[in-house]
Amino acid sequence: MLYSIQQWLILVLDLAVGAIAVILIAMITSLRDQFNGSSIGVALNILLTLNQTLANALKMWTMTEISVRAVSRVKSFIEDTPSEERCVASSPISPQLPHGWPCNGAVEFTDVTAGYEDSHSTTPILKNLTMSIKSGEKIAICGPSGSGKTSLIMVILQMFDHQSGRISIDGENLAEISRSTVRSRINVVPQDPFFMSGTLRFNLDPYQSVVDAELIRAIERVGLWDRVRVKGGLDMEFSATDWSVGQRQLLALSRVLVKKSALLILDEATSR
Repeated sequence: MLYSIQQWLILVLDLAVGAIAVILIAMITSLRDQFNGSSIGVALNILLTLNQTLANALKMWTMTEISVRAVSRVKSFIEDTPSEERCVASSPISPQLPHGWPCNGAVEFTDVTAGYEDSHSTTPILKNLTMSIKSGEKIAICGPSGSGKTSLIMVILQMFDHQSGRISIDGENLAEISRSTVRSRINVVPQDPFFMSGTLRFNLDPYQSVVDAELIRAIERVGLWDRVRVKGGLDMEFSATDWSVGQRQLLALSRVLVKKSALLILDEATSR
């Protein structure tokens, strides 16, 4: 619709310039004794470029208006969209969270009920779950599709709020810790690993806190260093489409190896 309106306005401009040209020629022919050849040539030259100048001005005006509206929509999205961190900010944030938390990786679920909706009228995914995972234990959660395996991981990562109960890691209540802090302190290898556009180094160590030797050692441990070296090493431009899902999972595992955390979560990491 915008393109059609723009074309219609350009047509109107062409007709207007054509009308001006007819008037100009009529004046020149009727008053030819009052004009010299050079003046007529300059007038016709300006008339030829007027149409293109007006069309370009119209296009630039339209593009400017579109850009301003896009900025306005982004600003409205930022100001009006609720932030998950704002919900946490209303509750007391634990000020004594250790720098190396979690140190042991002990997880405690105490009568936890959680679902994807805030309303208590919906059927919860997790019902009155009580579970204790001690430090150093390796726990495998098995069950059919829809039984709540991924939901259990998501509630640990604070992807949605639990309706009742308490979840703690190393004695710290997750409800009193910001979501970004919880997710930054836990290692996760998802079923479909996520990578951003950029170099492989950036995807493995976005905060640039690890030396190259550790990154190379981690890639070697998952058996992908030969291919990475052929493609240009750590500074290669990473494109997820060039790697199979299994290889992306291995790269996600190498990302885990360079990030120190006492808690590791694998979401069907060997399914592909």
